[in-house]
Amino acid sequence: MVIRVIRGKNCLERTLIMQTRTSKRSNETQADAILKFYRQLNPAFNLEEGIVIMNPFLNDDSWRIAELFYKKFYKDTHQRTFIFGINPGRFGGGITGIPFTDPIRLENECGIQNDFKKQAELSSIFIYSVIKAYGDVEKQ
Repeated sequence: MVIRVIRGKNCLERTLIMQTRTSKRSNETQADAILKFYRQLNPAFNLEEGIVIMNPFLNDDSWRIAELFYKKFYKDTHQRTFIFGINPGRFGGGITGIPFTDPIRLENECGIQNDFKKQAELSSIFIYSVIKAYGDVEKQ
């Protein structure tokens, strides 16, 4: 897997974009590469008092849901571009482990049942309206 992190230069200035490409010589899918990346997340720096890192992958339910999501939508070797905001929404990616995806869109748009509290995240509403404009979550 190749990961390249880029900082945006315009209105997405605080957004990170991760491009992944799996090796043609391995059987590693995009789902494998993404989940491996998340498993290895271990920030090794000190934060100022009052600042915490929101890591949904420390929660077993969030990890299970992320595995279901990525194995459903990324079980291939196509090159992908991922967009990450500067922080996961507290009602979206901070709970589900999936960027810009709240529990409501996870069920209604992605077809993945979950027991998370059904609260809407504004960024999730926006991103899924963009996804619908491009075709739908199932479109490749």
